[in-house]
Amino acid sequence: MISLAELQPSGMDLVSQVEEIFSPSGILSKASNFEFRPQQQEMAVAFPQTSVKLREAFNRFLAQSRKDGSYERIVKKYYPTAFASFPEYFKGR
Repeated sequence: MISLAELQPSGMDLVSQVEEIFSPSGILSKASNFEFRPQQQEMAVAFPQTSVKLREAFNRFLAQSRKDGSYERIVKKYYPTAFASFPEYFKGR
């Protein structure tokens, strides 16, 4: 049995802990019975039907942030497992 408490350095932020756990040399690489298989998930953003301008502004923001790379940097920093959870969305990155 592998204990996370014993192997994780204290003071690490959550993103760093997740990155370390799933890294090639991380704690899960030492477990003989572990295989990472993320399930495909769905996600969406919803707007009231009457908020056409808000939806259009959001779509422009999302398109621009994906184009300039800022969206990927934000996801990588705050939700690093999203790339494995949403492979179709991040295809070609």
